[in-house]
Amino acid sequence: MSQHPPAPEGGSQPQPGAPHGQAPGPYAQAPGPHAQAGPPGYPGAQGAMPPGPAGPTGPPEPKKNWFARHKILTGVLAVIALFAVIGIVGGGGDDDVAPVAEDSSEETAGADTGADAVSEEDDDGAAAQEDDGTEDEEQDEAADDGAAEQGTRDNPYPAGTAVEIGDYTVTLAETTTDAWEQIEAENQFNEPPAEGRQFVMVPVTATFDGEDTGWAAMDLSIAFVGSGGNTFNFGSDDYCGVIPSNLSDQGEMYAGGTAEGNVCVSVDADQIEGGVWRVEETLSFDGEHAFIDLS
Repeated sequence: MSQHPPAPEGGSQPQPGAPHGQAPGPYAQAPGPHAQAGPPGYPGAQGAMPPGPAGPTGPPEPKKNWFARHKILTGVLAVIALFAVIGIVGGGGDDDVAPVAEDSSEETAGADTGADAVSEEDDDGAAAQEDDGTEDEEQDEAADDGAAEQGTRDNPYPAGTAVEIGDYTVTLAETTTDAWEQIEAENQFNEPPAEGRQFVMVPVTATFDGEDTGWAAMDLSIAFVGSGGNTFNFGSDDYCGVIPSNLSDQGEMYAGGTAEGNVCVSVDADQIEGGVWRVEETLSFDGEHAFIDLS
């Protein structure tokens, strides 16, 4: 049986709760104000403060909301919500978007149709303007051709037009289609035209423009071309006899000289109407000539 060691001098007793045989040293720690008290009746509870109302222990910890306390579930819900939004935007609104797309297509088709119609109208207008321009050009060309071709048998110069032939400027006045009365008066020995013919006479004015001299009656050949295509001037039946103021009676001329006189031809009566005079140089081989109307 163990025995307790003798008590120290001074009568000090071991402190309750201290290990057996251990006396409180000089540096023994006294219980602080916050020392934890044991349960009532516990041997080591001697000297502890009786339990009282708890004092303030600092601000209370804020209470976390539901989403903070369930982070994983919150993340899952967020992902589901995101997919739902994407589905609504991307495909969920097909019923609403489709009609708009159809309307847009119809509007686009209508716009395209209108644009095509406008384009066709513009093309038609441009084509019409181009046709008008072509017609105008053709008319201008025809007018130019008509002006350039004036002096032909089909488009003779009017009577009184001055025409340049070789070294001469020639003008034929209005024609007398039945000149027998004037010719008969000129010479009593003149004979009337042959049966079915008429004497056709025209006044001629010829101005010499050459460098040397000229004789109009010899340098110029003036013939009548009937409507039937026959030429009257050189045949034995084409002679009119002695005529008043015959052009052949005019003599030689220098530059600037003018000769005036008549030229007469016996022509088939049925070819006078529609006939024309043809004037050309006598010894010219370039085919230069001009046709002049009777009036």
